[in-house]
Amino acid sequence: MFATIVFYLLTTNLGPVKAYTILFSALCVGGASLCILIALNDTAPGKELPDWLSALLSISLLILRISSFASSAINISQVIELTPMMLQGLVFGVVNTVSRGITICSPVVAELVDNGSWTCCIMAVFGIVSA
Repeated sequence: MFATIVFYLLTTNLGPVKAYTILFSALCVGGASLCILIALNDTAPGKELPDWLSALLSISLLILRISSFASSAINISQVIELTPMMLQGLVFGVVNTVSRGITICSPVVAELVDNGSWTCCIMAVFGIVSA
């Protein structure tokens, strides 16, 4: 719900191009910070994370979720507005096929890498690319 409000406010006040630029930048910053926080984590397996690290991870995930949904909503609304009627089905078909392919490949990549932090980094990159 909050992401829908963010999408609406940004697109009506700034326009779709500036809103998408801001949201995609937030998506990249949130993903990079999440990867860095996970890679720099030196907590032993089975122990709780420090409070500051847990808070930063929660904030990064919140930023990722909001910016991902809002940028996807901008993509869908702009494809409907800018694509001719005859090509809309083709555009949505290609986008869905590519995003589903990336979604299918992400668990395969997760099983190939032994280090958990690299797995999260690779999956975050897949998430940014598919958005």
